[in-house]
Amino acid sequence: MTNLAKTAFVTLAILLIDQNAFAVKPRYSAMPKTLTLPEWQYPVWVDASVALLDGKPNTALLGPSASRLAEILSSPLDNGCHAVGPVYSQVAYPEPRDTLNDAVTHSRSNVLGLITGSAYGFYGGVAGQLFRVAPVRTFGEPVPSGPLYFFVPSGRFKIGDDEICKYDSSYAQPPSVGGEVFLFVGRAISNTVFNVSAEDVVPVDARGALSLPARFSGKAAVSNRDDLVRRILREKTEWVER
Repeated sequence: MTNLAKTAFVTLAILLIDQNAFAVKPRYSAMPKTLTLPEWQYPVWVDASVALLDGKPNTALLGPSASRLAEILSSPLDNGCHAVGPVYSQVAYPEPRDTLNDAVTHSRSNVLGLITGSAYGFYGGVAGQLFRVAPVRTFGEPVPSGPLYFFVPSGRFKIGDDEICKYDSSYAQPPSVGGEVFLFVGRAISNTVFNVSAEDVVPVDARGALSLPARFSGKAAVSNRDDLVRRILREKTEWVER
């Protein structure tokens, strides 16, 4: 092999080894202990680690929802934890969500994102998990570029010396940090938090298969990540930052 060929070979090898060196890598920083939105008197999100003060609900952070936490912690134990069922809320004019196609069509933005953090605590006084998501691909309207969050009202977690078990079978199995998720959303509140229902959140497992919420089970025409992206592209334009 000539010196020129050797040089070219070494250069190519370096390029192949370092091909990901310039890729944008997600930030897996610590999750916030609280999130406070403009014009809100109390934080909308309170991490479980700061929800108690001297063993009692932290009223300075939880406000009126502190009494609800006190009720939960005084309830009888069920398999070692305080069980909390679904919380029902009525939306005045909900978007259609009978099928996955409805979610694609009737949302401002379809976001394929990477989960870069999660934590247990209370969102608007409701127990569950807060997730931080970094958009990977956005279809339809663009979404804010800063840290974005969404909340899923389920999970088992410690709070002081107690455990809370929050369940809601309408949601799909919650995503894991490092995993992907599709979000079918409107505008983020204060460019920070997406308010989502069960049918707005479709996690993707390690094999690329979709984890569907209960309402979509048996109805979806697609079952994996790539097929859903192709379905979205038939209706929405991918937004590319310039």
